[in-house]
Amino acid sequence: GLMLPSPAVALKKCGGHLLPFGWVGFFNALKMAKKLDMALVAVEPELKNSGIMTIIFDQAIRNALKNGIEYAETGPELNYNENVRALWKNFKHENHKERSAFLKKID
Repeated sequence: GLMLPSPAVALKKCGGHLLPFGWVGFFNALKMAKKLDMALVAVEPELKNSGIMTIIFDQAIRNALKNGIEYAETGPELNYNENVRALWKNFKHENHKERSAFLKKID
């Protein structure tokens, strides 16, 4: 699993400029983040349904709470991917973003 404190607020604090010394404010603000970005959480196909995902989430939640994280946000998920959607059934969750993709044939 790849999870990191959300950099959005930290980037605002340093005005979007990391160089020459903006990175100091960025990393200080990153330590105070309240939201966790869950960029990638996956397991090998042969380990699915083995409980390894439970261990990953348990450890992630413990670390997040220890570091003052209050919310977590996942990346894009397909609406019809029931395996991924089932991960959130035991959590208080809210769908607050929706993305669509459209295809157009170019002649």
